[in-house]
Amino acid sequence: MQAYEFINNLIPPLKYSDKVKMALSWMEEIRTNVLPVVEEGKFKGLITDEMIYHINNPELTIGEVELEADNCFVFKDKHIYDVLRVASEFQTNMVAVVDRENTYHGVVTLEDAIAAFADSMAIQTQGGYWFCPC
Repeated sequence: MQAYEFINNLIPPLKYSDKVKMALSWMEEIRTNVLPVVEEGKFKGLITDEMIYHINNPELTIGEVELEADNCFVFKDKHIYDVLRVASEFQTNMVAVVDRENTYHGVVTLEDAIAAFADSMAIQTQGGYWFCPC
């Protein structure tokens, strides 16, 4: 259950050159309040609808906005538990997935991470027994 297995490909990353009005439009379209920002293939942070409403200037580019959570990522080989830990730490419902060279691969949403647990055999089987040979 590594993070890269649960990347949500329906959530597009923004670039510094994109306008904040486009970000808001995408958020409304995919029904989220946060989007990742990527520049030259590297994760740069998250932008939220709250930040955009506070700025109140739809013509600004993403590069002109001070982004949040530039450390809100996990390495792609990390366990899905790490996605939950990072999401909780940054109080967000989206965590970026990068490789060891900081190349962006996508995001895992909190909903996707929870679904991973729901799909596991231990949770699906009523009265199921889960054994950890730790």
